[in-house]
Amino acid sequence: MTVIVILACLAIAGAELYMARSAREMANRLKKLEAIARVHDQRIQAMTGGTAPAGTTAPITTSPSSTSPRSTAPDRTDTTGSGAADTAAQLARLAAETTRLRDRLEGLEEARDTERRLYARVDGTVESLERMVGEVLRHTIGQLEEAVARSLGGLPADLDPDSGTVRGVLCGAASVSPDPLIRAYERCARDTGLRIRFQAPRAAAPWHARYYLAGKDPRELERDFLALLGGARSPSGTPAQAAFDGLLSTLGDLPSGFAQIGPMVAVRVPEALLCGVLTLAETRDFDAEAFVAEPAALAGRLRGLPAERVRDQTTDQTMPAPPNGSGPGPDLSAAPRP
Repeated sequence: MTVIVILACLAIAGAELYMARSAREMANRLKKLEAIARVHDQRIQAMTGGTAPAGTTAPITTSPSSTSPRSTAPDRTDTTGSGAADTAAQLARLAAETTRLRDRLEGLEEARDTERRLYARVDGTVESLERMVGEVLRHTIGQLEEAVARSLGGLPADLDPDSGTVRGVLCGAASVSPDPLIRAYERCARDTGLRIRFQAPRAAAPWHARYYLAGKDPRELERDFLALLGGARSPSGTPAQAAFDGLLSTLGDLPSGFAQIGPMVAVRVPEALLCGVLTLAETRDFDAEAFVAEPAALAGRLRGLPAERVRDQTTDQTMPAPPNGSGPGPDLSAAPRP
């Protein structure tokens, strides 16, 4: 489904670029031919009206008193006849060339009208395609939201490979390239046993992307992230731990942002880098996109989690227990089963 949406968007963009370029080329050709036609019209009017075109000089005539009538009459007649013939030939050439230009202009006008009709048809097709893509996207996201709700309701993971669908959200600072964060995020999802079932189109204000991830029962995923949280930044040879630490490190290099993979939520604010693991009930009601414009509010939400479910990666220490608690927090590497 992601491939269909991407191909449809590329088709829309390609059609619009092609039509825009063709329209510009046609308009430029028409402007050039119209300018040439105007020049030829001016030259023909200048000749037929008895005035010389700009840039030419009038013929020099001699005074009748300087030569005798017998010697000048034949020369004047010959000159007048030759000039008239030259003018007529030039007028004929200009008229023929102007006619050809007129024909070409008419052909281009017809081509432009045809292209306008084609553009109108393509424009209608593009609008229909955009509506169809929007409907497919809404339908797909609706189905995925239903899958998330079923998954977080505790359905067994072996009923359907897609029954363990969870949400994911990635948000980064607009001033920083998102590519390193995207690579770290998708690697972490993959190495914890998830696959990207669908990725919604990215939003740009501020930059964030929504994922739907599948492949693991949410209860098992919760236990795995609790174990990864307990072993964060500790020497470990497991790919999942290395990918998890890599995501936190990449997020920590940003001025702000956050990442959610199912129950795991990590947020970067100027004063801290927090990572927490929500319960299934909290995950079901959690809307990460509500915190896109205000990561500090998300950091406050994570600080309110129990000590065994949140860690401040800035100091690499677990969060202090509530005032009425006593003793150190439990070992997160062996989280209890629900």
